[in-house]
Amino acid sequence: MNHEELLSKEELVRTFFESFNNSEVEEILRIVKGYPFVRPIAIGMASYCLRKFKDNFSKELFFWLILMSLKLDEGDICLRLNEESILELIKENVFPKGMTDESIYTLAKNTVVAFIENTLNTPISADNTLISSDKDRKTPLIAYRFEDKSQARIYLRSFYCYESSLADFIKEKAKDESLDEEHKNSLKNSLNILFGSADGKKVNYQKVAAALSCTSPFTVICGGPGTGKTTTVLRILLLLLANSNDSNIRIKLAAPTGKAAGRMVESIVSQIKSFNEVALKLFNQDEDLMNQRLSQIPHESSTVHSLLKVHPHNEIPTYNEENKLPCDILVVDEISMISLGMFSKLISAIDDNTRVIMLGDKDQLCSVEPGSVLSDICSVLSNEKSLSDDKLALLSDLTGYSKDEINAKKDGLNIVSDNVLLLVDSWRFSSESKLGKLANLVNNSIGKDPSSIKATFDDLVTVNQDENTLFVDDKNTEVTLNYIDDSKKNRFALKALSSKIAKTMVDFYSPENMYLGYLKANNFVIRETEKMSKTVFSLLDKYRILCANRRGSLGVEEINEKVNNNIRQIYRKDKDLKEYSDDVFYPGAVIMVTRNDRFLNLENGDIGFVAYQSEAEREKHKAKVFFPPKQGDKPRIVSPERISDYESGFAITIHKSQGSEYQNVCMVLAEKYNPILTKELVYTGLTRAKSEKVDDRIEGGIVSIITDEKILAEAIQTKVNRESGLALMLNKN
Repeated sequence: MNHEELLSKEELVRTFFESFNNSEVEEILRIVKGYPFVRPIAIGMASYCLRKFKDNFSKELFFWLILMSLKLDEGDICLRLNEESILELIKENVFPKGMTDESIYTLAKNTVVAFIENTLNTPISADNTLISSDKDRKTPLIAYRFEDKSQARIYLRSFYCYESSLADFIKEKAKDESLDEEHKNSLKNSLNILFGSADGKKVNYQKVAAALSCTSPFTVICGGPGTGKTTTVLRILLLLLANSNDSNIRIKLAAPTGKAAGRMVESIVSQIKSFNEVALKLFNQDEDLMNQRLSQIPHESSTVHSLLKVHPHNEIPTYNEENKLPCDILVVDEISMISLGMFSKLISAIDDNTRVIMLGDKDQLCSVEPGSVLSDICSVLSNEKSLSDDKLALLSDLTGYSKDEINAKKDGLNIVSDNVLLLVDSWRFSSESKLGKLANLVNNSIGKDPSSIKATFDDLVTVNQDENTLFVDDKNTEVTLNYIDDSKKNRFALKALSSKIAKTMVDFYSPENMYLGYLKANNFVIRETEKMSKTVFSLLDKYRILCANRRGSLGVEEINEKVNNNIRQIYRKDKDLKEYSDDVFYPGAVIMVTRNDRFLNLENGDIGFVAYQSEAEREKHKAKVFFPPKQGDKPRIVSPERISDYESGFAITIHKSQGSEYQNVCMVLAEKYNPILTKELVYTGLTRAKSEKVDDRIEGGIVSIITDEKILAEAIQTKVNRESGLALMLNKN
């Protein structure tokens, strides 16, 4: 930006604030319409308010609507009337970069201070039809906690209703169930069978989580990758089945994406057989009863959209407040990914008698849409006392651990509350794992000394000095850093880097025992459908490129294009594959679905590969897309021309990768500042990598990071802070 452009933008901002100080609402609307930082939605809302609520629509409310629209872009649910946070919002979204005129900042600050004071000190009249503190009055705007000026917030009505209904649901479900002595003793015995007795051993918080879930109608089990959330859920289901007189318990499993739903049910089903011996003890050696009850554990899972039967262009799902889900136990995984709006729909459809168990990682990325529901629910763990005396005594009695052992803290947080439990022991990373230590460092970096973090960080990673490779070939290296120095940030250098990223993936996939090599060795024909497709999916997940951004030289779109071009070029040089190189759906291509399609049984985020079902179809170029099974072992097979919403899936965003695991990850962050670069993004990308035991050896668990050094350091000390009122509502008596 040259000097003249900066002056022009500074004058625009000055005019914006002066208009709010000197003009009436109609004139302000005329002036600011078209300003780059005034969103169309704010103009639309203001125009509507002027038509319908002219007597109540002040310039203060217009000002807050403009800022609220900026907040929604950042994932916030409401606007907190706090001078510091509002000025920070204005600095990031209104002031031009490099602004030097201090008088504009002073003007903005004075306007904010005056408008906050006017808003909070002007009583809202009982006949005000635009804003009210009572949601039952159905005003478009909601004033929340205006009596407590430090916490005052303004909401759009829909978002306030979402949060308040969720808070009411959790509080209502938080009521403890009464247990008679017989039931209590039965639970004690079952817990000891499943987890072993306490006997002075270290607290097994999976056991405490199971006890919590069996005594509370609503439980959230939170923990990072490898802490055993799904294993704990299986044990909880066994516990509930063994301690119920109901012979037909309806259990449903769900997650926000098809991939996450598939992983959860795969994990549960694969472990059931290993619990047979323990389960037999639970059912007092009655094998018929055991088999009957185990058959009630679902072998399929669905997305939350599918569970509720959400239909396009229909605001109300099939299952809703008037038509509850037919379900006795509901398990929902990866809840950090669920938006506030969808969460509201979900809880509206849950029957009063349904037991709800939710799983997630509070430190992962929030949903793409506004809200941070899991983080807000887990905020109770930061209270000085989060566990009631009665619940603490009950958990101690059921598990055999002392009250002090249960009522412990981890990283300053309580581990257990009346309805939330934090699993703290990771089974994925060994105590010596550098990747595990790095993920923990990133996760706990906020507020720490940057130089101390850098020193620890440098001890855990290997900086790659070889420009010809993105991975360091060393068995002791788990995390490789490929820094982008300033001389490599020009357009041509970045394009060369993205080409190298693409080539690295293709080279990895090309050997005969890898994804493309295996498919090629079988002429891209999936003969033994179930067995071969399972092998291909496994090989595909041995490597994945995860990007921070969709667009740009280091974004998903460009890297996918280069991977596809790279593969096509290889095919063109192969006489047996040349004829397939120009096919839109060429054999070996990877497809990611971008929109739910209930007719094809496909979910947003499903990833499949292109191959043939027979030699005859290969000769006719009649390819199919193979997607992982939803139930059993049979893949979903779809003709590509029937898929209308898709994109290439070799590289995906880190957001899209949540709920997935890969042996090796190439994490592409950015070469310049980007507001989405946060510790949550880096942590999520790092923890997608998972090592596996293959023929008595450990494979994978390796991450290569591509980024600017300063940008990475800033990212891991930047936390996502979404403004909402849910935590306040949950903590309000």
